[in-house]
Amino acid sequence: MTLIRHVAAALCLAAAPAALASGFSATENLDARQPVAAVQALQSGEWLKYVEAVYAIPSGFSYSPNYDFGVNGARLDAVRAELFVQRGDICNAALYSIDVATTPTQPLLTRYYPDASGTVSLPNATVYQVVVVLQQSSIFASRCVLRLSGLSAGGDGGGGDTDFSMVGSLSYDGGLSQQDIPANGAKVSQFWVRVPDFCAGLEVLEAGTVTEGQYDKARLVDANKRIFAVNGGAGARVGAIRLILNGPRDLPCDVPVYGKVVP
Repeated sequence: MTLIRHVAAALCLAAAPAALASGFSATENLDARQPVAAVQALQSGEWLKYVEAVYAIPSGFSYSPNYDFGVNGARLDAVRAELFVQRGDICNAALYSIDVATTPTQPLLTRYYPDASGTVSLPNATVYQVVVVLQQSSIFASRCVLRLSGLSAGGDGGGGDTDFSMVGSLSYDGGLSQQDIPANGAKVSQFWVRVPDFCAGLEVLEAGTVTEGQYDKARLVDANKRIFAVNGGAGARVGAIRLILNGPRDLPCDVPVYGKVVP
């Protein structure tokens, strides 16, 4: 996923009716937001559907209607947009970008280009507005079902474990890869490689820490969550967390990494 530029648009994840909604338009008033009701996650790591509506899509580039998640926003780790077609309709549109505001007063939305599944990773973010941008090369209008979902955040950065806080994230492009996540000298006793559900197939072959150029392999203590212990669990001050990853070559995704920092 690559952060490219900002767009002046405002939209937030929300529930939308299944009936035909207003057609997308590149010239619509993007300041006119549509308030929506927030959806509460039952647990962290759960995908929640906020929008499923039928839209008329014109030729060229067009923006979705604006949805406003309200003053509190929604804590999410990822956003996904998908297009479907109803029987008897034709949908020639394609997903172009998902534009997101992660602060309540953000004047310009940040543009993200989704992966092949229509997903953008936003580790432990609070989402206030989102707009979906579509592109249609056909000169004839389409009727498409847009579904917009969010992956509920892990709560205090650690999937329910408040001892963990976010260290950083890595951008994985598929295949065999070695990556370092800066830890800036923090004393870390454990770290958690929180691979998102939509990145299934990604393996953590080995993990460890790097301090002043010296690599120290970490011990895997929770295979299901991919939690590793540093210095036998006693912790150490580390410059970076190093991961050796492997997976399908067509599996680009962002992976957040959390650490348990000790005094």
